[in-house]
Amino acid sequence: MKPEILRFAHVELSDFDVQLIDHLNLQVFEGEIHGILGLSGSANDALIRLLSGRNLPTRGQIFFEDAPVKLQNSKKALEMGIYCIPTDVSVMKNLTVSENMMILHNSFDKKILFKNGLVLRKIQVLLREFSLDLLAESAVGTLSDYQIILLELVKAVSIGAKLIVANWITKSFSENQALEFKKILKVVQSRGITVLLLMNNISKAMRYCDRITAVFHGIAVKTLTRDQFSKSQLLSCLSGGRSETPGIQKSSVKNQRLLTVEGMRISGFPDLSVSFSLNRGEILGLIDYEGNLSFEILNALYGLKPHTEYMFQLGETSVKISSPAQAFQSGFVMLRNLSKHSGLMKKLDVLENVYLPAMKKSSFPLGVLRKKFLKIEAQRALEKNDINLNDRSFSLKEQGIPILLSRVDLYYSNILLLRDSTEGMNYSDTQKVYNYLKKYISSNRSVILASSDISEIYSVCNRFYEISDGTLKERIIP
Repeated sequence: MKPEILRFAHVELSDFDVQLIDHLNLQVFEGEIHGILGLSGSANDALIRLLSGRNLPTRGQIFFEDAPVKLQNSKKALEMGIYCIPTDVSVMKNLTVSENMMILHNSFDKKILFKNGLVLRKIQVLLREFSLDLLAESAVGTLSDYQIILLELVKAVSIGAKLIVANWITKSFSENQALEFKKILKVVQSRGITVLLLMNNISKAMRYCDRITAVFHGIAVKTLTRDQFSKSQLLSCLSGGRSETPGIQKSSVKNQRLLTVEGMRISGFPDLSVSFSLNRGEILGLIDYEGNLSFEILNALYGLKPHTEYMFQLGETSVKISSPAQAFQSGFVMLRNLSKHSGLMKKLDVLENVYLPAMKKSSFPLGVLRKKFLKIEAQRALEKNDINLNDRSFSLKEQGIPILLSRVDLYYSNILLLRDSTEGMNYSDTQKVYNYLKKYISSNRSVILASSDISEIYSVCNRFYEISDGTLKERIIP
């Protein structure tokens, strides 16, 4: 067995009384590619903060190279050999690739000025090894996202990193990039460097990793080796956890069909035929382990996908949708980019942000009467979501999500389409969304949630469809 390089012993991290990481036990060996699968976005960020020295654990102990460590700051983490790559990599876009690397070396080693020539030659060798040598004098702002990730790996190798921790960096890779990245990881591994990948995609984790630790709401369920893991085994691990984990208390759903989709064809996917059903009062999940097909299905349902027309059964009625207006009239409403507060206008006050968009969509009679009616309904919706109407201005950070959810109440929808509903949110905002969904389905309405977070699917949904190898497979969540 290889020596241990990193170990978490009952590590916890809380943020304003919110438990981000809960009694996490983890063991990582030298020179392996180790994946952590199932942490939420906020928990992944928390893990990066712990290992980069930006936060200390609330409880528990981190061991590095068999010794207990206290990572008090980023410099300490780098000196020990821990290099972290966050989701949003920060680079100096106006400087060249070589200049970006020299700045890192200058901050890491104050004596670098006396050996610039040696460092530059080392950088050139590494850039060639990672297929970036032709871009050495290019401004970083001209690089693709994939090339910036490779640049971060070169930086880590160049300063002698022993452990590279990367957060969701493979999320947007194309198939060709994914294949090349696997070879790049082997190059890193051949240097004896350990890579810890924080991931949410089962297929990619299986492609890259020697071992995978499955986590459910901050608790490590099981670590599997390459000869042990399969999609079904990992899904089984990711459905574990405690009954009091965040989510929605799921009740039995009556088999009263609200929506039936048969043979839906999506533009750009000619070989795919989409068929599924949605019952009243349920939250149905869609998850795609290999791309963004679940999001494309939502776009097609809402009439956003070009040249996509299809018939489906809405209750007992056959309906055709080819535009968002038709989708809205049929009882659909879509929310996306909740954490980015997409669609809110700072120039408008709280009430105007809710009822003015509804005026454009409502079929209520025109004129002053409609405006008065919608304002009253908007006030009720905002009060239900704990928004203070005495404040004409509002804080996007504090009130943005409740305001967007209040809009839904004015649309009189039967089916809410959600895309990555809680991605990038803190615990408090996540609970606001979950509480709203609970109220929404309690009135015999339904939700279709397309998420890239498998732990969220298991926490929130009654059933989900797994999209893999171009097919939809129904999974019942116990």
